Amino acid sequence: VKYKAGAQASLPLHSDQSILSFTIALNDPAEYEGGGTWFRGLGMAVDAAAAGHVVMFPGKLEHAGHPITSGTRYVIVLFCGYDSNLSERPNGWVMQRFVELGGEYDGGAAGDDARGPEKDEL
Repeated sequence: VKYKAGAQASLPLHSDQSILSFTIALNDPAEYEGGGTWFRGLGMAVDAAAAGHVVMFPGKLEHAGHPITSGTRYVIVLFCGYDSNLSERPNGWVMQRFVELGGEYDGGAAGDDARGPEKDEL
């Protein structure tokens, strides 16, 4: 996305249709003035980040792009979501197969101690 003073300098308040949204700064904040992302529900803004920095947030969180007052800002915007069960297999089949192949699953409570099947078992 290109934000430029006098052109598309900002983005109005909105929410995304993603589970997670990301913005990745592509250029140095010294190349522009202004910018950043304002989060309505948090009542705060994340100022323009250094090139390569990432801002990640729930897509449903209402946010807006603060205006660029001079220069040009470039960001990559990414959205992560999912399509529910396009495989037409029964719900839970992935975890069932995981356990069948020797993986241990405790509903996510095990943390780093969870073990899956070895690569050659797949």
